[in-house]
Amino acid sequence: MSGMGALGVEIAKNIVLSGVKRFTLHDSRKTTHRDLSGQFFLNEQDVGKNRAEASINKIQQLNYYVKVDSALLDKELPIEEAEIDKVLKGYTLVILSDCDFKIQIAINKYCRKNGIFFISTDTCGPFARLFNDFGKDFLVIDKNGEEAQEVMISGITNEEKGVVTLLQGHKHKFEDGDTISFKNVEGMKLKDGPLEIEGTKDKIDSINGFKFKVETINASSFKIGDTTKFTPYVGNGLAKQIKTPI
Repeated sequence: MSGMGALGVEIAKNIVLSGVKRFTLHDSRKTTHRDLSGQFFLNEQDVGKNRAEASINKIQQLNYYVKVDSALLDKELPIEEAEIDKVLKGYTLVILSDCDFKIQIAINKYCRKNGIFFISTDTCGPFARLFNDFGKDFLVIDKNGEEAQEVMISGITNEEKGVVTLLQGHKHKFEDGDTISFKNVEGMKLKDGPLEIEGTKDKIDSINGFKFKVETINASSFKIGDTTKFTPYVGNGLAKQIKTPI
């Protein structure tokens, strides 16, 4: 973690509390009175001291199961690959804050080349920016971080583009392309009998458990594709969003 300003100390606090094997602090800047307004581990006695050095003991106290150390205090991070390697080799994640742009570029290139996760972030008053580079093979499994939606339904039509209608007064927040499945639906049995679930010995005999892609119509209805292979809908049921990689 490079840059122990107000944002950097918040990130450090959260990561150390969550528990990692090792956490290293770096900062080339000394504490000023301006830092005291947001960096909660600094006080007036720390003015003139390196921000990371002044904070390290308090950060360590948050979790003694984490080894908290420091590197290159009062020095800028290097931009030459060989020098960067001496500092960052063996780390899983590098986070930069309050950092010069040319250093960000150099560190990011090194991290991408060597499979190290990279985050660069800063705040300025009410504004903030965040850049993540987790490598070409990184898989996003949750596009918004929100809890999966579950809505009550009142009907499903039998047609090539089956329409799902929600219970009166209920609304969904599904988007085109979202994946959902059903449970507790009465009726809608497979006309040709149960199907074996791929990779298991379990069988499925109704629309409950099938996965569908959503095509939204409005806030209270959406399409799910071909439902002609099922018997008519009888009643009840829930439609639940399934988080899938994007």
